[in-house]
Amino acid sequence: MNQLTLDVGELFINIYKEVTAYLSCVELKDVLPFEVEGDCISGRIETKPDAPYDLVLFCCMSQELAKQIVNDMSNGNVSSQEDIIIYIKEYINIASGRAVSTINNHIGKSARFCIPEVQNGKLDIGATDRYESYASVFFRSEYGEMILKVAYTINCCLKLTDRV
Repeated sequence: MNQLTLDVGELFINIYKEVTAYLSCVELKDVLPFEVEGDCISGRIETKPDAPYDLVLFCCMSQELAKQIVNDMSNGNVSSQEDIIIYIKEYINIASGRAVSTINNHIGKSARFCIPEVQNGKLDIGATDRYESYASVFFRSEYGEMILKVAYTINCCLKLTDRV
């Protein structure tokens, strides 16, 4: 990230790694593309319609990784699948909120996210044609894997704002 441009994909990658390490002591490592095998938990979060930029994030993680993140976040006090979904929703909200706050500071305009959608199984990503840019990252950890996909459109005049 320099003074005139912001690599949104790289921003989300770094923040998800940092937040995951902070909340659960799980280290995510970038790896080559793969498909999440077996049961997974998926989430989606997007900016509200009145935002100065349009962004959507999809997250798919193995059940084992989700359980480890939730176990560490809750100090081992979660047992039901429903509670795991609630904690993963909060995890996505924290990490994505941190990223959108950084973007807001960079462009000098404020955007907010809608409440994350989280479910067992894979989410249909749907068409991302309306977005100008797209970034994907594939993570592995000792507890399982995660895929992040971010699609976004940021007006070019906002990108040139000289903010850090």
